[in-house]
Amino acid sequence: MTEWNMKFLTDSSFDEENKDDEETKNDMQPVDDGSDDEWSEYVEHGWKKHGNYDTTEDIEGLEDVEWTCGGHYAGPTHLYEREDNKDDTPVDELRISDEFKDLFKDPVKGFLAFMPLEFWKTVTLRTNAKALALQAAHPKGYVGGREFKKSFELVEVMKFIGLLIMMSVVQGGEYSLYWSKPNRFKQLRACITFNDVVEPADPLWRIRPHINLLKAPFKNFVVAGREISVDEACIPCRSSYPRALIVYNPKKPLGKYHFRIYTAACATTWYVFAFKIHSKAAGNFDAGADDDADDDGEPAPDDDTAKPRDEVKPSALRQHVIDITKQWEGSHRVINLDDWYSSVQLCLTLLKMGLYCRGTVRSNRAHNPRFGMFDKKQIKSVMHGSSLVSVATSLGIIAVSWLDGTVVNMLSTADATTKSFVHRRIGSQTIQQECFSLVGLYNKYMQGVDRHDQLRERFSIASGASFKQWYKKLGFALIDIAITNLYVLYTICEPVNRRDSHLHFQTKLANQMLFETDWTL
Repeated sequence: MTEWNMKFLTDSSFDEENKDDEETKNDMQPVDDGSDDEWSEYVEHGWKKHGNYDTTEDIEGLEDVEWTCGGHYAGPTHLYEREDNKDDTPVDELRISDEFKDLFKDPVKGFLAFMPLEFWKTVTLRTNAKALALQAAHPKGYVGGREFKKSFELVEVMKFIGLLIMMSVVQGGEYSLYWSKPNRFKQLRACITFNDVVEPADPLWRIRPHINLLKAPFKNFVVAGREISVDEACIPCRSSYPRALIVYNPKKPLGKYHFRIYTAACATTWYVFAFKIHSKAAGNFDAGADDDADDDGEPAPDDDTAKPRDEVKPSALRQHVIDITKQWEGSHRVINLDDWYSSVQLCLTLLKMGLYCRGTVRSNRAHNPRFGMFDKKQIKSVMHGSSLVSVATSLGIIAVSWLDGTVVNMLSTADATTKSFVHRRIGSQTIQQECFSLVGLYNKYMQGVDRHDQLRERFSIASGASFKQWYKKLGFALIDIAITNLYVLYTICEPVNRRDSHLHFQTKLANQMLFETDWTL
């Protein structure tokens, strides 16, 4: 293992997300000239059971919240600010650590920064092992429907990935239009494997090394800005095998059946900092977890309320948010959420972690000020743009109900009760409609994950091809996320004045992997 990789693994935690948000002070550049069993062994066995964040009984057992209708709140006075701002980066945007900026000026270097060559060497070894197993199991010794003549080499695997990237840009139809003889290409598709170390307790063991590998560089190469967007990303999949991972939601445009990935992204640049893949089987290895829960976490009378104060656990829904945001604990950043996650108890939990939040909320959530929320029956009788505000001064929470075609209810610990306005088009005219300032800030900072999804789906390896094995679909979706993150950092380090900078980047990365990089070194 190289010196840079050793130091990177020492400074990083693939399993825990509680690393302090400080810029790394390494002077070494990533080099992929070494190979060692330590790297593959760490990635193979890096999975372990996660614990839950301990909250206090006054949060989980919250009974009454004292709300004041029409009150005033000045808002917090110590939101996150950068200690130094050498390049005048806005406080709500991420900043690339100085020692890593040169990495992302070149697409292929950035690709290897996220997924080092040592990882791909390990993938090559496992792919060859899978090919030999398939060959031994077939009566004629075929692999992928063809005779398997020789083992795969690293150069073939890297060009295979480069070709998949090019195929996402150029829709050419049959494999023969991309590869002179598709035999080797189809065999690679059939055999490529990210992990062969079975961990029965982990439903994601087939791609666990890939997950662990990506979590560290996503957060270590950059320093997050003040505004973070939390939402779920969806990877469509209709396979019946990963039942513990598939979620059904008929409202999702990409697919009713899909993998759900809880994601924390930069609200302005759309860079993904952290992710967590939803699993219904989490209760088998995460103590106290219940991923099917979708409530406000009211404790059972004979369960949580009887536990000691330091053993009370949050609901699974809040635990997802905690898991992907605890790397910023104590930093006073603002987490933007939608109504599926938001609740008064989540606001209090994040405040305990040293974070603020802003988001829409469902009117039937526990501890909401129902008297300060519009009813749907009032939509036609109350003037559009009308607002109600309630303040829980002792907790530092404000609740706003705003009438904008429909009723919009919001909670915030990051904003004051100041007024602002938003633009609305009525017929052919655009008017300014009065609202509380948190409404405009929420609209501005909530779409980070959705914007990232749009970039990812435009040139997607996972969506551009079909795979029989579900773990290949999900594994290539993680590569899509990494490539999209790479594009975001590339545009920051090397602004491209082109009509379509995204197309230019994808093409350049594919060409570098196919023709311009010597993978035999």
